[in-house]
Amino acid sequence: MARAVPARRAEFAAGRTAARQALAHLGLGEATIPMGADRAPRWPPGIVGSISHGAGRAVALVARSGEMLAVGIDIEPDIPLPEDVIDTVLGPDERGAREQARAIFCAKEATYKALYPLSRQVWEFGDIGIRLDPAGNGFTADLRRVAGPIAAGAMLKGHLIAEDGLCIAALILPRA
Repeated sequence: MARAVPARRAEFAAGRTAARQALAHLGLGEATIPMGADRAPRWPPGIVGSISHGAGRAVALVARSGEMLAVGIDIEPDIPLPEDVIDTVLGPDERGAREQARAIFCAKEATYKALYPLSRQVWEFGDIGIRLDPAGNGFTADLRRVAGPIAAGAMLKGHLIAEDGLCIAALILPRA
């Protein structure tokens, strides 16, 4: 982060502050959250978590690893994705939802953040299919490859909120 622009450093610090506040709710207020070589947060032993920052906000989601396999969260401004990005984000079965591309992007990011710690592999947008719930408060992620103990073809239910200019998606994977 030393070479990052001041705005990026401030977002990073806000994300870490949100994470420490979330950890304090679990009784771990003094925990540190270093960044690993892959730039992912390194959570304290016994903790799974996710951090996101964007649209001038920062959020974090944490849980005890004995209760949750993984968690992922993403926050985005609720504005249209740039046209030159939409076809990269949306798969062929999602292209009919171009007007909802930002919500799909947000859901894919939250899903990725939950899955990456399980596989330590980079995922492409096409590796995850997203179906938004008609009610607008959730999504289903269709995994198109294995993520640690989660099989390809698994359908994972997530939460989605789009209001007040923000889009927030979360995926919480309880232990079986």
